[in-house]
Amino acid sequence: MDAWTLRPYRISDLDGILSLIRLVQPHTPYTLQRWTWEYPECPGGPGQAWIAELDGRVISHTGALPFDWHINRRKAKAVLWVDTMTHPEFRHRGLHASMKEMALQAFCASDHSLAYVFPNDKSAGHIAKTQWHPVMKVPHLVRSARPGLRSGKLDGVRVERWDGVSGGIDRLCDSLREAFRFALVRDRAYLSWRYRKKPGDVYLPWAAFRAGELVGYLIYKDYHRADAPAGSHIVDVWTDPEDQDAMAALVRQAVSLSERAGANSLSCWMPRHAPLHGVLREHGFDPDPQDRTFFARVSAAFGGDPDEIRDPANWYITMGDSDVY
Repeated sequence: MDAWTLRPYRISDLDGILSLIRLVQPHTPYTLQRWTWEYPECPGGPGQAWIAELDGRVISHTGALPFDWHINRRKAKAVLWVDTMTHPEFRHRGLHASMKEMALQAFCASDHSLAYVFPNDKSAGHIAKTQWHPVMKVPHLVRSARPGLRSGKLDGVRVERWDGVSGGIDRLCDSLREAFRFALVRDRAYLSWRYRKKPGDVYLPWAAFRAGELVGYLIYKDYHRADAPAGSHIVDVWTDPEDQDAMAALVRQAVSLSERAGANSLSCWMPRHAPLHGVLREHGFDPDPQDRTFFARVSAAFGGDPDEIRDPANWYITMGDSDVY
């Protein structure tokens, strides 16, 4: 067996980590600026990362980013597993399982209540064999490009471009802390970090107002790849689950933006039990099944019934909650 060493990363490992990421994910430019944004500047606290080293080379890597979540009506820390990869020369030797086990031990010893991950199909098999719970298939909805949807504003709701951080966002976020048992805290600090400061991506924030009060927001993104038709995403959207007019106004705005951009499709992640799922269906979005599964697990710090995480109806997740979009 190769005599590699598994350990937490050090600053001196960064060149090796960046080289590994660029080798494994050549289609996704990854810079030191991106690393700094993702790990040291993470709004929930500095991210953790672990490596496998062999003869001075970084041959495997995994990371975990902490975020504030509303968990059973209180604010607590949860960690998103990200950037798990192994050099092609060292795959199928048990490194993936060893790296995950090292990160899992750190999680169990921490005060983080919850861990979650959106693994690709190659990693999902490893995850499923451990103590992670498969919560749901990622709920992917797609609206194919077709004109004809009225995009005018609804009575009492005004939708306009937004800077993504002002207009009462912290107040809105706090007012919705009981809307779902498990939902990421979408406050000013998080939104600024996620959608204004992320290197290399352009997001368009829009906000819904009623009588001058912020009642919801939408994060929209166009994407263009040489090997795929132009498309667009509703990356994040957040309103009171009972505010059907605000939901509809934001969805119509996204459809209008997508049509003007000439996109082939507009997609969104939205759990089936969330009221917004029904609004999207009413506006021409159809389920597009995919293999990606959302997994979660709890630690001793969770302080509730662990079985609560198994119920998809307890969760609110969007594309922006992952590290993919």
